[in-house]
Amino acid sequence: MQQSSGDSPERETPRLGTLPGRLGSLRLSLAHRICGPGRHRLPWGAMAEVIAIVLWAMWVGRSYLNFRLDAIPMGLHFGEVLPHWVWTLFWRCGDCVLWNGYANGGSPAFADIHGNVLHPLVIIPVLIWGGLNGTKVALVCGFAMAGLAQWGVARALRLGRLARLWSAALAVVGGHLAGRMEDGVFPLLFATAAVSMVLGPGIELALTAKRRAAIGFAFALALAILSTQGYLLLGLAFCILPAFAVFLPDSKLHIKPIWKEFALALGLALLLSGIFWVPLVHVWPQFAKDADPNFRSAQPIEYAVLNLVIRDVSFFRSDALTKQPFPFLYLNYIGWVPVLLATAGIRLVPRSGRRILAFLCVAVLLVYLAGSALIFKALALVLPTVAAGVRNSVVICGLAVPLILGLAGWGLDLLLQLKWPRLSLTPSDQADSRTPAGLRLSWLLLVPLAWSIKSAYDLGHTWVGSTLINETDQQVLDALKTDSSQWVTPPFGEHYWMPFAYQAGLKVSPLIRPWHWHNRELPSAYLEATRQKKDYSTPGVVKTFGDITLLVHEENEYAAVETEAGAIPCRAQALGGHISVDCESDVPGTLVVHESQWTGWTAKRDGLPLKLNPSQWLSVPAVEGRHHYEFRYRPWDVAVGLFLSLVGVILSLILGAKRSPTRAGAPH
Repeated sequence: MQQSSGDSPERETPRLGTLPGRLGSLRLSLAHRICGPGRHRLPWGAMAEVIAIVLWAMWVGRSYLNFRLDAIPMGLHFGEVLPHWVWTLFWRCGDCVLWNGYANGGSPAFADIHGNVLHPLVIIPVLIWGGLNGTKVALVCGFAMAGLAQWGVARALRLGRLARLWSAALAVVGGHLAGRMEDGVFPLLFATAAVSMVLGPGIELALTAKRRAAIGFAFALALAILSTQGYLLLGLAFCILPAFAVFLPDSKLHIKPIWKEFALALGLALLLSGIFWVPLVHVWPQFAKDADPNFRSAQPIEYAVLNLVIRDVSFFRSDALTKQPFPFLYLNYIGWVPVLLATAGIRLVPRSGRRILAFLCVAVLLVYLAGSALIFKALALVLPTVAAGVRNSVVICGLAVPLILGLAGWGLDLLLQLKWPRLSLTPSDQADSRTPAGLRLSWLLLVPLAWSIKSAYDLGHTWVGSTLINETDQQVLDALKTDSSQWVTPPFGEHYWMPFAYQAGLKVSPLIRPWHWHNRELPSAYLEATRQKKDYSTPGVVKTFGDITLLVHEENEYAAVETEAGAIPCRAQALGGHISVDCESDVPGTLVVHESQWTGWTAKRDGLPLKLNPSQWLSVPAVEGRHHYEFRYRPWDVAVGLFLSLVGVILSLILGAKRSPTRAGAPH
């Protein structure tokens, strides 16, 4: 028989006399597809499919491509975690991007575990289109990346065109992506897609054991790590990577030589991602985050799996089935069609594909064990403080979607290989050998397939949109601008303001973030916008804008020379890790700049090096007169991490240039 996609060689039609005979033919067919010769395809077909998936992602995320600077993606917390905004400074000051000085006293930019600071598909759009519009483009890249990841899984499984494109299209609109935008949590969407990209190359390596497949897997792993979102990295480490262990033993439980290729891939991935994990390991003891030792957001497994088929938004806004009323944590809708097809795939997969089936099933199980916090509750018995920091493990459940869609695509492909009846439009008494065979009834599957995509799209599109800033809010932002770099604060707790504040170059503190410096104070704001009722008799009131009042706290200078007679304000310009301060004082004192001090900061006065005082803030001795001070952040950990990443790139190129035969023992 021919495969439904029309891109595979003709095969012998299986007999329908007995079910074992039919399944036996399917086993031979799949074995030929996975292991046999002639599976190389012309690149034009693959390129056309890739273009189709990218165009589909652009259409799904079209509302993000408006490029209006007064429009931000929907979701209350969109502005909470945008550390990648530092790349907007690159064209102005180069290595100043190493320090994120936008929020809460500043922090090392490359060690952030709740954003996507170092992924190329975030960096490049921000460099080209700026912070806000670059983020919108990165969102669309996230949708496209999820679709291409699913397509990669289908190609690794050697599935037909219909299964490849359907599963990819559904991955783009799945609730595991769009559902995160219910609260505007862009890093979760992007990192889910980045981690999904690991699956296809990993399966390809398991099937071929080729050196170049190992290098491709290494790059996919490195890019997933560089997505730098903590929860999804835990899902990668505790769920996806351990599941690949099913490919290592043979039938006699001996470890096959393919372990060397997997080990090589892991080693290369660690080198390639060194620019992230070296700074992170260095600064980790200084960071703290909110914890929940009771894991209250986690659902039991038997409830968590239901989120694949529930699309009632009012349900997700309730606390039913032991969840919290925050839909973005739980929305993973793909519908019953892929679930049923995945079940069919489990039933129809031939013996030759059982190792791959085991990988997909084990990975799904581990994802739900982690998402329901069972893994982290066990970890809490040994490392209670570390485990308690995994407050929202439930978002890891989104990684089950690409795995289930992989099974569903496989099930669809196997169903299409069955001999379906044909509907003939010619009366039986008039039929002869020249009569066309008629319409194959397998085409009826297109109806539920199309419906599955539409139902997921309709649910997710609720949150794929933009919010406009109004005139009053813009006036508040304009009023918060200062001539000198100062810490300011829009209405506290309202993350909606942050993208516009960053776009205006404001330094915001205090600001709610998922993590904070351990045992350090946040800098106090010089200008504060508040919704608390104030009248003009309140000290510091400057102006009102509707229900928002602007106050000035003159004592909260960003930079000042502290003397026995009081503080003398200085003018400062802070661009990430480049801070310039001009002071004029009649008496000596101590210059204090309210930017967090950390390893890597250096100081100069009038071009001459100065030793930093031990302090939470940047602080140096100040002498009388007019002087120019410079502070620069150039940490050793970034240099070491960058060196390791470059070594990884060079090794990958060298190893990729060598031809290596397929190792014996590759799973067939």
